[in-house]
Amino acid sequence: MKVALIHMNLGLKGGLETRLYNYMRYFLGRGDKVMVITSKIALGIDIPREVDIMKIDLTSTPKPIRPWVFASKVDEVMDTMKFDFSLSLARTHSQKALIAPNTHKGYLKALDKKWNSPIDWMTNKLDQKAFNSTPHIFACSEMVRQEMIDLYGIDGSKIHTLFPPINPYDFNPNAIQTKQELKQQLGLDPNKKTLALVSTSHNRKGLPLMLEVMKRLAGKPIQLAVAGTPLPEMPSNVVSLGFKTNIKKLYWAADLLVHPAVYEPFGQVVAEALACGCPVIVSNKTGAKEILSPELGLVVPTLDPELWTKAIEKALGMTFAIPDDVLMQKGLTLEQHMERMLAIAGV
Repeated sequence: MKVALIHMNLGLKGGLETRLYNYMRYFLGRGDKVMVITSKIALGIDIPREVDIMKIDLTSTPKPIRPWVFASKVDEVMDTMKFDFSLSLARTHSQKALIAPNTHKGYLKALDKKWNSPIDWMTNKLDQKAFNSTPHIFACSEMVRQEMIDLYGIDGSKIHTLFPPINPYDFNPNAIQTKQELKQQLGLDPNKKTLALVSTSHNRKGLPLMLEVMKRLAGKPIQLAVAGTPLPEMPSNVVSLGFKTNIKKLYWAADLLVHPAVYEPFGQVVAEALACGCPVIVSNKTGAKEILSPELGLVVPTLDPELWTKAIEKALGMTFAIPDDVLMQKGLTLEQHMERMLAIAGV
């Protein structure tokens, strides 16, 4: 089968990029011919040599309108090349199937943003066109599926909730070292309970709330480890780890993953942490709350710092029972994800 995977930028930024690499490996493993259509490949990206790359040059295009131009160029490519299956992870229009990792209107609504900038207007238009034109849409959560129905008027029969896949070879509970040893390796106090926050967009992922929570927890044997975008000087009970290439070490070391997001369509870090045996506590604005049950973690109904402080103290005193095969039980393995996607797409 000849497969096209479409994504505007190939980087190492987060969950969506991880999904793209998983899709590449899956199709190659089946013996399919894979082409990636993109505009930019970051330095250090290791793309399998079997993958064909079609690079759309946008260097002379003003940055604000690059998504629109990229979508138009992809239309031209899809008109001239034939694929058995095409899957887009971008706001494009000509593919057979579309991954919907979020909606821009949903994001604006969550932030209570009353005025739309020209960029917001363009992004909403790209969303609308992509949703209207694609036969099969895979929303990363029921929350996002409902946003497409309510905010864009899309027919719900062509939208399927399909949680992002997690590779159990990359994320699993099989830590060789103890939590204390791993904490020491990461520069954390091995004698303190560790809260992990994994984020590249700190305001949206809830860092300001967590800093307020850590003020309230000052003097208690609890520390917050923040992985992702480096932070300036932080309180003594907050440690900035910067970007980590082996994030599962933090999941193994942590006593609790915290994700107090203002808007999080799914939250792949939540599933990754669970796969590594780390319980989680998330906001009700997080799509991954849909996979949680009492033995896996807690959902906090508001973003009130006092309520979060109490919930964290409660969670740190609880015993959770995360099964080793939690990914399989929740339908989150790559094989389960792809089998359902391809069955729905009829290929």
